[in-house]
Amino acid sequence: MAELTVHWTRPQDTAAFERDYIQNHLSLTRQWVELVSTQFSRTIDPTTTSDPIAYTFRAQFPSQAALEAALQSPSTQRIQDDAQRLERTYQCTSRLLILSDPIEAATTEKV
Repeated sequence: MAELTVHWTRPQDTAAFERDYIQNHLSLTRQWVELVSTQFSRTIDPTTTSDPIAYTFRAQFPSQAALEAALQSPSTQRIQDDAQRLERTYQCTSRLLILSDPIEAATTEKV
């Protein structure tokens, strides 16, 4: 499993950003071939009191090769263009991270 993660700083208008992201941006990401799942979440940083809320987007792919193919696809340019539009419109920034080849994975079972 490989994962693409994007961290967004707090936008100027959080409600409008959430609406726009869900209605417009997520539909672009769902065009990636071999996409397994996506998740868009509010992220709370307990060490920050001024801007504790930000956002995280995660997209999972079955393999690193599938993720790399998605990044080379024409859909990715449309996604990047829209991300820049979101940054300009809501005065926030995004940071892309790619997680690959988990070193340790575990699940916990409650008794």
